[in-house]
Amino acid sequence: MQAIIDSLKCIGAALFSSQSRISYRRIAVFAVATALLLIPTSTGPAIGADIWAYVALAYIAGDSAEKAIAALRK
Repeated sequence: MQAIIDSLKCIGAALFSSQSRISYRRIAVFAVATALLLIPTSTGPAIGADIWAYVALAYIAGDSAEKAIAALRK
């Protein structure tokens, strides 16, 4: 029974720890922006390369900010 509780705690820590969990919202936004960049419309891509670059920079900055704050707390 204790082994099950320990494994559930480990899974919970992996899912909800801000330093080790995956931010699914950021990944979803990045994937949608990439899809919109690749989907052709009559006037070109659904979004421009400049907007996609802003999304990519926000994705990278968001990932780096979490790691930087975690490093400062140590």
